[in-house]
Amino acid sequence: MGLFKLFSSTMADRNGLPANTLLQPSPDVLSHFFLSETWTLHLNTGIFDLGPIARARHSISETERCGLLTLLRCYPAADRPKVMQLFEAASSEPAAFCFATVSLHPDQGEQPFTCVGETASFGADGQGIISGVFMFPRVSAGNCITPH
Repeated sequence: MGLFKLFSSTMADRNGLPANTLLQPSPDVLSHFFLSETWTLHLNTGIFDLGPIARARHSISETERCGLLTLLRCYPAADRPKVMQLFEAASSEPAAFCFATVSLHPDQGEQPFTCVGETASFGADGQGIISGVFMFPRVSAGNCITPH
């Protein structure tokens, strides 16, 4: 079982930062424990822009177009509807969310990760983006001693 949270999002919630501002995590603090990578979901096409780390951890090839269903198939069946609800909510009104689960990697087993995202440049006409960051712990799934 993962962690799944949705928050209403306003400018005041971001301490005055614009909605489309996504700051990179502090490398000197987080890089010891995590590999992190930003992502963007284009609401008008439903396609994610993912970097090489996220693609590798989700077993998505460099040439494969990636929509939400592509990502969901990488997660445990019990977590898929919860992740879908978070993205649906964030695509219908400004919101921020976070979740933690595992990706089911065919060669490396369960790969834990955390995702934080928010609606950015939201438009009622279906335009806009949801942007966020994946944080992958620097652990080996082969060393995991607890089941998901």
